[in-house]
Amino acid sequence: MMTGFRYVILLIGLFSYCCLISNILTLNFAVVCDASTNETALINYDTSEMNFLFSIVAFGNIVGTIPIQYLYQKIGPKNTFILYLMISLISTALNPFGLMTNYFIMLGIRFMQGFSWAIALPGLGSMTYAWAPIIESGIYMTTLSTSGQTAPLITMYLSSQLCTNNFGSSSIFYVHSLISLFFLIIYFIFYKDYPEDSKYVSQEELKKIKKEKGSSDKRKTSKEPVPYKKVFLNPTLSVGNITYFIYFLSMHLWMQYAAIYMNIVLEYDVATTGMITSFPYFFGIGVKFLYGFLSDKENFCVLPVVLRILQGTSQITTVQIILGGSASVAIFKSCLLVSQQHFHFVMSIASIANSVALLLVPSLVNIIMPNFEIEGWKALFTIIGSLTVISNIGFLIVMKTEPEKWTKNNNTKNNYNETNTDNNAI
Repeated sequence: MMTGFRYVILLIGLFSYCCLISNILTLNFAVVCDASTNETALINYDTSEMNFLFSIVAFGNIVGTIPIQYLYQKIGPKNTFILYLMISLISTALNPFGLMTNYFIMLGIRFMQGFSWAIALPGLGSMTYAWAPIIESGIYMTTLSTSGQTAPLITMYLSSQLCTNNFGSSSIFYVHSLISLFFLIIYFIFYKDYPEDSKYVSQEELKKIKKEKGSSDKRKTSKEPVPYKKVFLNPTLSVGNITYFIYFLSMHLWMQYAAIYMNIVLEYDVATTGMITSFPYFFGIGVKFLYGFLSDKENFCVLPVVLRILQGTSQITTVQIILGGSASVAIFKSCLLVSQQHFHFVMSIASIANSVALLLVPSLVNIIMPNFEIEGWKALFTIIGSLTVISNIGFLIVMKTEPEKWTKNNNTKNNYNETNTDNNAI
């Protein structure tokens, strides 16, 4: 038995979540590959058709969120994730078939890729709660969430190698499907919903994982019905998700339109534009790890103060994209501590918020600056910037770090409060 098997699970989870995102991105890179080869074109759609192929992923993500809570209660988090990853790899492998046959079949395939993506944030939440000790939950969550930055880098490199070596754009879909199948098998073999069921987890490590989580029966709490009304009416959880929705707006605005802003409005050349727009993502990974580490350190400052500092710094804006890692760490960890075993549902709400923001940003751009006018940029930056400041201040006011009464029994709550009091006194 190992004393650090939770870190093996962490790596398996990271690359499994990368597969979900990479599979969606395969079409983006296949378009580039298809245009650069001398072979018969696989992709023959106009701009509007391609845009809908990209946007339907967000609709699929929203729909895919709906059955997750039911599946969690019936078959558990592990089997639910396996089901969604299987849908992802099958639909990815079917991309060449869809491209060669019928546009509406291709729309259905892309919808299913988006559907499978819906498990990413809820899966992150359930894995963190089950496998990470409370004192390590920040860095654990942060590492899993870097799949959003890691997946594009892996897919970009892998796709370019397949394309330059003349394997064709279809190979991008097939190779990603095979890689997903590999990690699905690894996940099936090693992952358990309950660490105590794993033969690789020592009693010492199990004790560390369960510390501060109380003595309630995990098999009951992980499948108990979600108290939807109490979750939605909880100030920390509700304002936290609103704040994260505003962050998603700024993130998608940067992802989709930063290159246009830098190149057309600020008149930077292509090389400089590429460097400036990619820098926040590389640096943001480092910031996420740093803030995740700090969120787990209470020996120099009590936890509520630490999380408020991290959340507050996320208001500093190009910088907001970089320091957005602090927002995800602070919001996610605070919501984890408050919602406990229901954290996966909170992440489902965040997943929907992400998709809504993805759909909303192009509409805002079309309304406010249809021709990318400089005044439109100023207005949009002012609107999102103001919303960011207001939502962050609101979250700082209502943020809590103690479990709600509806998450655990009285003994569990007392155990947590006693331990938390001891930590704050250090």
